Amino acid sequence: MKKNTLLLLFSLFANFLFAQTETFGCGTIEDPNTTQQILTKLNNGVYSGSTDPNYLAQFEPVSFQIYFWIINRDDGSNDATIDYELIRQHLEAVNNYYRPMNICFMLKGYDDFNISDIYNHNSPSFSTILNKAQQQGKYMPNAFNVYITKNLVNGNGVTYFGGDQIAIKHSHFVQGTRGDVLAHELAHDFGLYHPWGGANGTTYTAEHVTRDPNDSNYNALSSGDLVHDTPAMVSFYDEAQTRGLLIGDILDLNTCEYEGILTDNLGIPFDLTPTDVGNVMTYT
Repeated sequence: MKKNTLLLLFSLFANFLFAQTETFGCGTIEDPNTTQQILTKLNNGVYSGSTDPNYLAQFEPVSFQIYFWIINRDDGSNDATIDYELIRQHLEAVNNYYRPMNICFMLKGYDDFNISDIYNHNSPSFSTILNKAQQQGKYMPNAFNVYITKNLVNGNGVTYFGGDQIAIKHSHFVQGTRGDVLAHELAHDFGLYHPWGGANGTTYTAEHVTRDPNDSNYNALSSGDLVHDTPAMVSFYDEAQTRGLLIGDILDLNTCEYEGILTDNLGIPFDLTPTDVGNVMTYT
């Protein structure tokens, strides 16, 4: 993957306020006339740190192929209806997230993956799904591979950092056509962390609240998610669990205001807007 594309994504993904003056068109069906980026091992070593939309706008649009595998029973039956229209809705939603950054995902195709051992399993692991996929040839090279599974032990969606394979549960694919879980996992594939860093959840972050680069405590580009334009924060769900509360006690579920009490490790309260609370890289 070209380094400048990764710079663009890593600098902007977590804050959707930056928009190009003119966004490019992005279809959801593979177009043979569109130049597509071939996936290679990602270089996650260098990021621009820029939040200047004029600088970031200079990078050319890039598109990626994506392929969906629908995990069914051996006989092809499935309790959920997962068809082209549902996949199209997800892909359209994901492209709405990424379009301001000139990144587009185009549907390479979709197919059945009939395997009762996974479908009937109460909590199959991601590695089990990938191993079975390799054995049965359920993998499309040079594309992101998304496996839609009835159950999953690793939360609602999972991927390997910098990888090209994703698993998503029925519950968050059939009923959640906002595309946020898929957008979240794709961002991990590009090298983006959760706002608090690499952990799945935490009530601690080494990232400081200050966003003044001249402040001696400034560390936004070296701690947490390594991104300037997302504030320091921790997992809202972990805060609620640690304090014996519900998520509605940490967040106002009507206004998305943060009502928690945690701070950075300097004791400075988090400065979060509703947009920050709704960051697709959190779990909200």
